[in-house]
This record gives sequence, structure tokens and C-alpha cells, in this order.
Amino acid sequence: MLLEKIDLFITYPSVTTVRLLNKDNGQFELLACRNIDAGEWKKEFVIGSRVRARRVLDTMAPVTVRNLAADPTTHNASFYRRHGLISYASLPLVVRDEPLGVFNLYTKEEHEFTSQEMEFLTTLAGQAAVAIRNAQLYQQTERHLRRIEAVNEIDNAITSTLSLENVLKVLLEKIEPLCPIAVAAGVRFLDKESGKLVPIAARNIPLEEWRDHVARARGLLSRQLAGTKSPIVILNMLTDSRTSLHNFARKYGLVSYLGVPLIVKDEFIGNLVIYTKEQHEFSAEEIELFTILARQAAIAIHNARLYEETERRRHEAEELARVAGALTETLDPNVVGERIVTSVRQLFRVRGSTLRLRHVDGSFRRLASSGETFSQTSAGDAVLSGAGLTSRAIAEAKPVWSRDIVNDPEIVLTPEMREYQINSGNRSMIVAPLRAHDKLIGT
Repeated sequence: MLLEKIDLFITYPSVTTVRLLNKDNGQFELLACRNIDAGEWKKEFVIGSRVRARRVLDTMAPVTVRNLAADPTTHNASFYRRHGLISYASLPLVVRDEPLGVFNLYTKEEHEFTSQEMEFLTTLAGQAAVAIRNAQLYQQTERHLRRIEAVNEIDNAITSTLSLENVLKVLLEKIEPLCPIAVAAGVRFLDKESGKLVPIAARNIPLEEWRDHVARARGLLSRQLAGTKSPIVILNMLTDSRTSLHNFARKYGLVSYLGVPLIVKDEFIGNLVIYTKEQHEFSAEEIELFTILARQAAIAIHNARLYEETERRRHEAEELARVAGALTETLDPNVVGERIVTSVRQLFRVRGSTLRLRHVDGSFRRLASSGETFSQTSAGDAVLSGAGLTSRAIAEAKPVWSRDIVNDPEIVLTPEMREYQINSGNRSMIVAPLRAHDKLIGT
């Protein structure tokens, strides 16, 4: 509307633009223009280091140039020449000493701006600044209301369930409408043993592949997030040295990154990840929004994990009581053994379980097994001394375990044992001694 009115008072050919200051990055962004194509302006107009617009706002005073081509400070000479722009006047858009941007007038014939013209343009610029500020406040209020509604909706959704899987699913589903530029999102939990963040849920990217790439990464972001407990922004994942996921990002079109910590009772438990499909500078408002969301999500996740842990312990207690009852129903050691190994598999949801008892000759031999288990030797099932995890548990008379028995340097495996573990795909293993009256009677 402002630019249309100017055409009524300016009798000579002209081009007008309004550019607003982005306070997050300090750059001027085109809001509106007249008598020139906006797309062409955005594409061709290059902001140089000696920006007149910045000088206008710094001094809060108009700047005029009689001939842009002859002025040594002109940065876009070829652009002005191509569009026939010769003279220039720029005025600050200011409301209550707050700089908003600049109003620019370009003429297509050389022109010396009169004091009356500058007074008229200054009045229009003042009116425009007030109108722009009011529009910004209205848009900001509307945006805040929409985001508050969205955050409340997400909060209600994630707190309405105690299933961790459902909490994560709802959280990631709701992020997309909240941040339209987001192309993918995910949640990672902190593995306290390795210090790395392990992907646990993802949307629009394959979870297993993401998890595999993260496992091979250097973990710089994980350590920084855990150490600072503050959001981390990466403008371009393809070039930033802080991330090792360049190939993964390139494959799935991930450009900018926002990592927001999940914190419960001042403890860092993981982070919420937002990826964008285009290079995007997350504003302070967006970061604050996702920080609030992450804070709510962290509480919901914590509660869901507590619930699942409570349910797991309740199930274990019930199962142990059931097993204890079943064991007292018979005195047949073979039946007791079968019930024990079957219950262990069901209780711990493992691939295999074996019960061994100590014989009078001191050897430990298999009484019962369930699922995928390894026979100690091709000739029998006695435990070989000095080989395997079971022999170590017997020697140390305490529980021992390994996260990856095939690659554990502290575990000695016979060729037969190693071949079985590799072919079966079994990796993790735990062996617990059985004691009666302070005597080791089995494993």
C-alpha cells in the first residue's frame, strides 16, 4: 500500500523497496518492492560489506546518492545498470528508537532530491514503520498463540500415555506441523557406559541406519551437549567439522541441525534432533520453542521409563514367584532343570539358557538347556577349563558377563566356540554361579 501511494506522488520513473533487518543474523531481507520483480531482486541483488542500509540505520539519517554508477561505494553497479537505476534515496524505518529496516527509492533518471521530497519521504517512512511494527506484533502474537496451542497439544498427547514407544512416536509426529521446514526428527538417549548418544526413535529417516552412523561417529556433539546442556545449531551438516554424519546427511538431504538436550532433575538423558531440508538459521524464538518442548518431552520420557521399569520388575517378581512354585512341585532334578532354563528364557527374553551342575569328579556338566546354546565339546558337555565365559565364572566364583564375547580380549574361546558364536549371531552373555551352603554347585 505504501509503495503504491509513492507512485502517486513521484512523477518520474522509479523503483521502491522495503528491506527489514533480521536481528538474528544481522542481514537485511526484502519485504516488498514495486516496479521491479521481487524474485529477480532477491536472486541478483548482492549484499556487500559496505552496506548503505546499515549506515542509514547506524546514523538514523537518510542517505542519498545522485549517481550510483559514479559513486565509489556502490556494490551492485551491474545490477543497477541492467535495471536502469541511477539515483538513490534511503530512509530508516524506526519506531521508538528501534530500527526495523530501510525504505529505498531508486530513480531511472539522474535526480537531485529536494528537501521537500525528503521531508515527504521521511513522513511516509515513519508511517510505514509504525504500520510494519504493528503488523509484526500481530503476526508475533498469532505465531505465539499457535505455538502455545501446539505445545499444549503435544504435552497432552505425550502425557496421556505411559508407553515409551508411544511417547516418542507422538512427539516426533507433532514436530512436523510445528516446524514445517523440518524434514526429519529423532530422539537419542545417552548411553552412560560409552558416553555416546544412541538413536532410539526417528521420523523420516531409517532408525537402524542412523543408529549405525552415529555409532561410528566421533561423538563430539554428544560430549558437547552433555557438557553444556544447551542447544547446538549446525547451519550446514555437509561442511561442519563438528559432525561426522556428512555421508548420511547427503544421502537423506539433511542440511541444518538443531540438537536440544533432554534434561530431567538437572540430569542429561539424551537429546531431541531436528533436521531441515534447506539451510536454515534457527531463530532464538524457534530454539526457545523446541527447548520448552524438549523439557516437557524429557519429563514424559522419564515417567514412561519409570513406568516400564516398574512393570518389568513387577513381571519379574511374578515370574520368580511362579518359578519358585513350579520348582517345589517335583523332586526330579531333570524336570527342575528344564523349568529353570525355560523360565530364564521367558523372564529375560534371551535366545538361550543353560544350567550346569557340579559332579563328584569336580566337573561342571549340563543338566538342562533351552534355546540356542553351545555344547562345550563335540564329545560331551563338560566345561573346559580356561576357555569360555563359564570357566571364568567358575574360577572367579562370581558372576561374569561380556557385551560381545567374540571380540572381548579378556575371554579365551576355542576355535569351536568362536565358530559357533559367529554362526549363531549370539554376542552378549552372562554366567552366574549357583551356591548352596557357601559351596559352588553349578552355573
